[in-house]
Amino acid sequence: MKKTIEISYSDLRNITNRIIDIVYETTGYKKGRISISTSINNEIGVQGDDWDYVLIALQEKEGIVLEGFNFYDYFYDEGQLQQETFKGIFLLSLRFILYIFLFKWTSTKFKDNLFTTNSGKPNLTVGDLITSKIEGKFVKRHDRIFKINKNCAQ
Repeated sequence: MKKTIEISYSDLRNITNRIIDIVYETTGYKKGRISISTSINNEIGVQGDDWDYVLIALQEKEGIVLEGFNFYDYFYDEGQLQQETFKGIFLLSLRFILYIFLFKWTSTKFKDNLFTTNSGKPNLTVGDLITSKIEGKFVKRHDRIFKINKNCAQ
């Protein structure tokens, strides 16, 4: 059963904007493309030591505590990352050959399907960071329901 969190709209909006700003500042990812569903690891591409920069900024600017967060559930360390990069290059080459051979570009968006990669790790989203800020510990956003408190809404 999902836990319900009661919060004012203005508080939720302010926290969301601050977290998005931090992700933008530390990753350089286009701010207009960052939303609560944006994956830090799979979409933005943060891996290995890059996560440290994001985490430090979150802790310093927002006091985020990620108690219960396991780095290896979402990220590769530098040695694993090199292996995954080699594997990714090999798979990208294989995909390219298959797309040419099967004429897939005629029925699908070539760029979206050819260059879509996934680290094999579950997504760590901006929404997860927002939810963790509100909860005071690491929590996936899909495990919570936000109820807007109308008495506090602005």
